[in-house]
Amino acid sequence: MAISTVNMLNRPLEEQIQDVKKTEHFRAVQEKLQAEREEKGLWVKSKDQAGQDDYYLDVSRLSAKSFFTTVRTQEGLVKVPMAIKMILGEKLTLRDRIENIMESYMKAVAQTTSHNLMLSRIAGMKMAAFAYILAQLGVPPDELRKLRQKAVDDTIAENVALMEENLYNSELLEIIGGSSGARLKAERSVLDEIQKQIITQAKRLNIEDYYTKEKILEIRIRVAKEIRAKFKEEEQNIEYELNYYIMTEE
Repeated sequence: MAISTVNMLNRPLEEQIQDVKKTEHFRAVQEKLQAEREEKGLWVKSKDQAGQDDYYLDVSRLSAKSFFTTVRTQEGLVKVPMAIKMILGEKLTLRDRIENIMESYMKAVAQTTSHNLMLSRIAGMKMAAFAYILAQLGVPPDELRKLRQKAVDDTIAENVALMEENLYNSELLEIIGGSSGARLKAERSVLDEIQKQIITQAKRLNIEDYYTKEKILEIRIRVAKEIRAKFKEEEQNIEYELNYYIMTEE
């Protein structure tokens, strides 16, 4: 017996492993582990069609005809259906959940360009966390890059729109005035601060060169023309109402 044991230990490790796999004990252990794994299942919490009562579904037991995706769990990589037809009529779509995370990721990307340094840093951590989650859910790096670029492009468009709106309000304030000296000064200070914040964000978006003196002047001229057109329209409306009033009085 001792000689047999010594001979076995002297054999290559791979051969020893193959011999162990052939034993009844090994098969019994594997069957027990498989049974425990199947008993645990992969449970997904959801709500009924009315959105009131919670219920759970073991998606590991669903039909193999479903479209599957891979999700990382404590048990390792597990295949789960992309769309599950629930008994109560609800459709649980994993893709919808991924898209929600994508939206949160894009929102975090946009917030990283905020003029508020603290908000920008917190958003940076959120962005990294959402990117990690999406990667674990199988979203490829190329798609993440596209999402990030779209978020940046949308933020740039919003930044430009905010600048034009702020300059519009600034020009309108200069034309109308209407407040006391102190009040007017305070309103100007608010608009100036908003413009500083917009430019700070533009720097973080790498478009600070867009707001040249010439560009600012161009926007001011355009919004001034828009204001003039609004006044002209209002003048025509007042004249129409005045003429109508005169005609009815006669």
